[in-house]
Amino acid sequence: MTRTARSYADDVRPDRIGSAVDLYGWVHRRRDLGGLIFIDLRDRSGLVQVKFDPVHHEAHAGAGQLRLESVIRVRGMVQRRPQGTENPQMPTGEVEVEAEILETLNRAQTPPFSVNEETAVDEQLRLRYRYLDLRRQRMARNLQLRHRITKAIRDFLDAVGWRLPSRPSHRRWNGELAQPEATPNGGRSGGPLSAREVIRYAADALDAAIVVKDSGSHKYWVTNLAPCGDPSQSIASCHFGAMGFALPAAIG
Repeated sequence: MTRTARSYADDVRPDRIGSAVDLYGWVHRRRDLGGLIFIDLRDRSGLVQVKFDPVHHEAHAGAGQLRLESVIRVRGMVQRRPQGTENPQMPTGEVEVEAEILETLNRAQTPPFSVNEETAVDEQLRLRYRYLDLRRQRMARNLQLRHRITKAIRDFLDAVGWRLPSRPSHRRWNGELAQPEATPNGGRSGGPLSAREVIRYAADALDAAIVVKDSGSHKYWVTNLAPCGDPSQSIASCHFGAMGFALPAAIG
């Protein structure tokens, strides 16, 4: 199948009516009205409605077999929705895409919990299927917000001459997920790390979103939430780690 320039769901607006778009994303919702099939296609930018008409036989037949969270590619024309069917709750609610070509890139199994609704889900189930949990609207929004905050912090500190030094940390894993062994580094002898050390090193590897100024040592510390050492703990009770930005004079 010929590849064209990708369009994002949130870019499909009234000014694109009459133009062809190439969309990639997950099946967020699906509605079969007997003849026409509608899906809400979700990507990182948002949602857009896609219509499958029996006129395009192959695409329509493929849409009949789609499951929620399947990854698809759709190519079609942007159309204005019929009067009275607009959805003011969606930024793209004035338009829809009439699919001419459908390609199923990855057929999904039935998810263990609802990804397209903000329902209560057991925390252990969320952590077990973290790759699904991160697709949920609230979690995806949190990831985007965290990225923007961290980027703003880094851009500001970089603009005023601060640098982010890194400390080498040499570790090898002994075959058990929570038991890395330390190799000679910084004076520490070998042997399994404690749960607290595992948490601290995991925290050092993560990006962060909260800044605390230490005026005594002239450093900024960007703190972050590290994974829990005890899987029975709730997400809210995990530990905090930190990364430090040093003054330019301190690192030459």
